Amino acid sequence: METIKISGKYSFDDYKRTNKLNKNVPQWLTIISNIIYIVMYMLFAIALIYSILTKAWYWLPLLVLLFAVLFLSYWYAPRRMRKVFFQEKYFQVPFEIEITEKQFSITNEIAQIKQEWKDYVKWTENRDLILLYSSEASVRIIPKRFLTDENDGKTIIRLLRENGVPRYQGPIGPTLIFIILYLLIILYIFYTVFW
Repeated sequence: METIKISGKYSFDDYKRTNKLNKNVPQWLTIISNIIYIVMYMLFAIALIYSILTKAWYWLPLLVLLFAVLFLSYWYAPRRMRKVFFQEKYFQVPFEIEITEKQFSITNEIAQIKQEWKDYVKWTENRDLILLYSSEASVRIIPKRFLTDENDGKTIIRLLRENGVPRYQGPIGPTLIFIILYLLIILYIFYTVFW
Protein backbone atom coordinates (compact mmCIF):
# COMPACT_ATOMS: atom_id res chain seq x y z
CA MET A 1 0.00 0.00 0.00
CA GLU A 2 1.17 3.46 -0.82
CA THR A 3 1.32 5.99 2.02
CA ILE A 4 -1.75 8.25 2.12
CA LYS A 5 -0.93 11.88 2.91
CA ILE A 6 -3.58 14.39 3.88
CA SER A 7 -3.12 18.03 4.82
CA GLY A 8 -5.50 20.82 5.71
CA LYS A 9 -6.97 22.85 8.53
CA TYR A 10 -10.05 22.04 10.59
CA SER A 11 -13.09 24.27 10.22
CA PHE A 12 -15.84 24.99 12.72
CA ASP A 13 -18.15 22.84 10.56
CA ASP A 14 -15.75 19.91 11.05
CA TYR A 15 -16.00 20.42 14.79
CA LYS A 16 -19.83 20.61 14.72
CA ARG A 17 -20.05 17.52 12.53
CA THR A 18 -17.67 15.68 14.85
CA ASN A 19 -19.86 16.46 17.85
CA LYS A 20 -22.96 15.34 15.99
CA LEU A 21 -21.34 12.17 14.66
CA ASN A 22 -19.93 11.43 18.11
CA LYS A 23 -23.53 11.18 19.34
CA ASN A 24 -24.23 8.95 16.33
CA VAL A 25 -27.99 8.86 16.82
CA PRO A 26 -29.87 6.83 14.18
CA GLN A 27 -31.81 8.81 11.55
CA TRP A 28 -35.20 7.46 12.65
CA LEU A 29 -34.58 8.58 16.23
CA THR A 30 -33.57 12.06 15.06
CA ILE A 31 -36.80 12.36 13.05
CA ILE A 32 -38.91 11.25 16.03
CA SER A 33 -37.16 13.67 18.39
CA ASN A 34 -37.63 16.56 15.93
CA ILE A 35 -41.36 15.80 15.65
CA ILE A 36 -41.59 15.72 19.44
CA TYR A 37 -39.76 19.08 19.66
CA ILE A 38 -42.24 20.65 17.24
CA VAL A 39 -45.27 19.26 19.09
CA MET A 40 -43.80 20.28 22.45
CA TYR A 41 -43.21 23.86 21.34
CA MET A 42 -46.68 24.12 19.80
CA LEU A 43 -48.17 22.93 23.09
CA PHE A 44 -45.86 25.36 24.88
CA ALA A 45 -47.43 28.19 22.90
CA ILE A 46 -50.94 26.91 23.64
CA ALA A 47 -50.14 26.59 27.35
CA LEU A 48 -48.70 30.10 27.43
CA ILE A 49 -51.80 31.58 25.79
CA TYR A 50 -54.04 29.51 28.10
CA SER A 51 -52.12 30.73 31.16
CA ILE A 52 -52.45 34.37 30.15
CA LEU A 53 -56.15 34.11 29.28
CA THR A 54 -57.18 32.17 32.40
CA LYS A 55 -54.58 33.65 34.76
CA ALA A 56 -53.63 30.07 35.64
CA TRP A 57 -50.17 30.78 37.03
CA TYR A 58 -49.56 27.20 38.17
CA TRP A 59 -48.25 26.73 34.62
CA LEU A 60 -45.39 29.14 35.25
CA PRO A 61 -42.77 26.58 36.48
CA LEU A 62 -43.39 24.34 33.47
CA LEU A 63 -43.23 27.28 31.09
CA VAL A 64 -39.94 28.40 32.66
CA LEU A 65 -38.57 24.86 32.24
CA LEU A 66 -39.57 24.73 28.58
CA PHE A 67 -38.11 28.19 27.97
CA ALA A 68 -34.86 27.04 29.61
CA VAL A 69 -34.72 24.05 27.24
CA LEU A 70 -35.22 26.39 24.27
CA PHE A 71 -32.55 28.78 25.56
CA LEU A 72 -29.99 26.03 26.20
CA SER A 73 -30.67 24.24 22.91
CA TYR A 74 -30.76 27.16 20.51
CA TRP A 75 -28.74 29.94 22.11
CA TYR A 76 -26.28 28.73 24.76
CA ALA A 77 -25.11 25.39 23.30
CA PRO A 78 -24.19 26.72 19.82
CA ARG A 79 -22.28 29.66 21.32
CA ARG A 80 -20.50 27.41 23.79
CA MET A 81 -19.47 25.04 20.99
CA ARG A 82 -18.06 27.92 18.93
CA LYS A 83 -16.15 29.26 21.93
CA VAL A 84 -14.57 25.86 22.66
CA PHE A 85 -13.57 25.41 19.02
CA PHE A 86 -11.78 28.76 18.83
CA GLN A 87 -10.11 28.31 22.23
CA GLU A 88 -8.61 24.96 21.22
CA LYS A 89 -5.31 25.82 19.51
CA TYR A 90 -5.07 22.31 18.05
CA PHE A 91 -7.95 23.11 15.67
CA GLN A 92 -6.55 26.49 14.64
CA VAL A 93 -3.35 25.33 12.93
CA PRO A 94 -2.83 23.33 9.72
CA PHE A 95 -2.22 19.58 10.10
CA GLU A 96 -0.62 16.79 8.12
CA ILE A 97 -1.87 13.22 8.35
CA GLU A 98 0.12 10.23 7.18
CA ILE A 99 -1.50 6.82 6.87
CA THR A 100 0.46 3.62 6.37
CA GLU A 101 -0.35 -0.09 6.74
CA LYS A 102 1.11 0.06 10.24
CA GLN A 103 -0.04 3.36 11.73
CA PHE A 104 -1.91 6.64 11.64
CA SER A 105 0.05 9.82 12.39
CA ILE A 106 -1.02 13.43 12.61
CA THR A 107 1.36 16.35 12.96
CA ASN A 108 0.89 20.06 13.45
CA GLU A 109 2.88 22.78 15.19
CA ILE A 110 1.31 21.87 18.54
CA ALA A 111 1.50 18.08 18.60
CA GLN A 112 2.72 14.96 16.86
CA ILE A 113 0.72 11.78 17.37
CA LYS A 114 1.61 8.36 16.00
CA GLN A 115 -0.59 5.40 16.79
CA GLU A 116 -0.81 1.88 15.45
CA TRP A 117 -4.16 0.84 14.01
CA LYS A 118 -4.64 -1.96 16.56
CA ASP A 119 -4.50 0.60 19.40
CA TYR A 120 -7.71 2.35 18.36
CA VAL A 121 -10.77 1.29 20.39
CA LYS A 122 -13.48 2.15 17.84
CA TRP A 123 -14.25 4.19 14.74
CA THR A 124 -17.23 5.69 12.94
CA GLU A 125 -17.88 7.64 9.76
CA ASN A 126 -20.44 9.59 7.78
CA ARG A 127 -20.27 11.27 4.39
CA ASP A 128 -18.09 14.10 5.78
CA LEU A 129 -15.79 12.57 8.39
CA ILE A 130 -14.00 9.52 9.68
CA LEU A 131 -13.49 9.50 13.46
CA LEU A 132 -10.83 7.30 15.07
CA TYR A 133 -11.18 6.83 18.83
CA SER A 134 -7.98 6.17 20.78
CA SER A 135 -10.11 6.14 23.97
CA GLU A 136 -13.68 6.96 24.99
CA ALA A 137 -12.73 10.64 25.27
CA SER A 138 -10.08 11.09 22.59
CA VAL A 139 -10.83 11.19 18.88
CA ARG A 140 -8.80 11.78 15.70
CA ILE A 141 -10.76 13.58 13.00
CA ILE A 142 -10.25 12.91 9.29
CA PRO A 143 -12.33 15.30 7.13
CA LYS A 144 -13.12 13.42 3.92
CA ARG A 145 -12.93 16.62 1.87
CA PHE A 146 -9.13 16.44 2.21
CA LEU A 147 -8.89 12.91 0.80
CA THR A 148 -7.34 13.15 -2.65
CA ASP A 149 -8.65 9.79 -3.89
CA GLU A 150 -12.12 8.37 -3.19
CA ASN A 151 -10.50 5.01 -2.35
CA ASP A 152 -8.47 6.57 0.50
CA GLY A 153 -11.50 6.47 2.82
CA LYS A 154 -12.12 2.82 1.93
CA THR A 155 -8.46 2.05 2.61
CA ILE A 156 -8.66 3.64 6.08
CA ILE A 157 -11.79 1.62 6.90
CA ARG A 158 -10.12 -1.56 5.60
CA LEU A 159 -7.07 -0.97 7.83
CA LEU A 160 -9.30 -0.47 10.85
CA ARG A 161 -11.29 -3.65 10.14
CA GLU A 162 -8.16 -5.71 9.46
CA ASN A 163 -6.84 -4.66 12.87
CA GLY A 164 -10.06 -5.64 14.63
CA VAL A 165 -11.21 -2.13 15.51
CA PRO A 166 -15.03 -2.19 15.95
CA ARG A 167 -17.36 0.36 14.40
CA TYR A 168 -19.00 2.67 16.95
CA GLN A 169 -22.79 2.47 16.83
CA GLY A 170 -23.55 5.34 19.20
CA PRO A 171 -25.48 5.74 22.43
CA ILE A 172 -29.22 5.40 21.84
CA GLY A 173 -30.07 5.39 25.56
CA PRO A 174 -29.70 9.12 26.37
CA THR A 175 -31.73 10.15 23.32
CA LEU A 176 -34.52 7.74 24.25
CA ILE A 177 -34.55 9.11 27.81
CA PHE A 178 -35.00 12.67 26.47
CA ILE A 179 -37.75 11.53 24.10
CA ILE A 180 -39.60 9.84 26.96
CA LEU A 181 -39.15 12.94 29.15
CA TYR A 182 -40.47 15.22 26.40
CA LEU A 183 -43.41 12.89 25.76
CA LEU A 184 -44.31 13.05 29.45
CA ILE A 185 -44.16 16.87 29.34
CA ILE A 186 -46.36 16.89 26.23
CA LEU A 187 -48.87 14.54 27.86
CA TYR A 188 -48.93 16.69 31.00
CA ILE A 189 -49.56 19.88 29.02
CA PHE A 190 -52.18 18.18 26.86
CA TYR A 191 -53.95 16.68 29.86
CA THR A 192 -53.95 19.92 31.85
CA VAL A 193 -55.09 22.18 29.02
CA PHE A 194 -57.73 19.97 27.39
CA TRP A 195 -59.17 18.04 30.34
